[in-house]
Amino acid sequence: MQWQFRSASAPGSSEGDLDLRSVNLVGTPVLSAVLDGSNQEIPDVYELEFHVGAGAVDVACAETPKNPIEADGISVVADGVTVNWNVLLGVGLVIDPAVEEGDRTRISISAYQTDLGAVTDHLNVGTVEAGEESPLRKIYAVNLDVDDASETELAALPGLYFTPWNARDAVQEITNHSSSSREKLAVTATKTITFDNWNAGAKTADVYVGGQLCIATAKLDGETLYEWGKGNGYVDASDLLKGLGIVFRDTTDDPTGLTITLVIDGDSHEWVELAPDVSGAPGARSNENLVLTEDGQSEGVVRSGQSSPFWFDLAVPAGSPRGAIRLFTLRARGKAI
Repeated sequence: MQWQFRSASAPGSSEGDLDLRSVNLVGTPVLSAVLDGSNQEIPDVYELEFHVGAGAVDVACAETPKNPIEADGISVVADGVTVNWNVLLGVGLVIDPAVEEGDRTRISISAYQTDLGAVTDHLNVGTVEAGEESPLRKIYAVNLDVDDASETELAALPGLYFTPWNARDAVQEITNHSSSSREKLAVTATKTITFDNWNAGAKTADVYVGGQLCIATAKLDGETLYEWGKGNGYVDASDLLKGLGIVFRDTTDDPTGLTITLVIDGDSHEWVELAPDVSGAPGARSNENLVLTEDGQSEGVVRSGQSSPFWFDLAVPAGSPRGAIRLFTLRARGKAI
């Protein structure tokens, strides 16, 4: 089923969507911005400044100094058509050919951003230090599916991102395992993914993680999910992508020259606190999965197009690693009625 998280500041409008928003602050340099659904992106607030003579853009990460995306002089194509994927991980930008020197755009991922560019942090917690908490926020889980949902719950799972930006040439998505019994098993690590034995006719390749075979004869077809227990070439015995699943992009391009770095945060999801909404106020906070219920419905029921409010914060215990970017995933799920 499909779900959308929205800020309580605009729960009934797409303006409140917490996935991605782009607001031009000076000029109109960005015509459109879109996530590619790969989970490659890093939740943060990004300031983009354009330089016409160099045909480039500077990226500043306003919220998180540990964000690896921050860079200067990234070359872009400004023709009003080309989707530039090389500026922000997992984000495609179409740039106005009339872009001018010094034009600026603010991109928010997992934060609430108004039409005027004012930002309120939500799920983009950044570098919450040990012994501190992120602000407590009220958020709505919106059922975008055509079906009503029952037994609906919300879970906090390990977070991740992967580089370089052109990893998307071969990888369509890396996500938490599809089974609720394994979706929290990923541990903190940095892994290297490579390819070998490319078969152009069949569009298959062997996939290695850390130099060890992880998936034999993987199909680059844009639809086959590889994870533990699938029996489709994923090597269960070594389970090198434990707690995760991967889908490769439908492509005829040889991926063997590509090296992908996957960064996993297997700790921060354990510090996520979820609470039900009780008459507009947060109930008891817990790291346990939270039952989501639409107001006026039976427990666990959220009808199509409707939503359930909940409260969220991240409470990092004392003694945790300092200065690390905190990554996690919130997964809403339910059974179609």
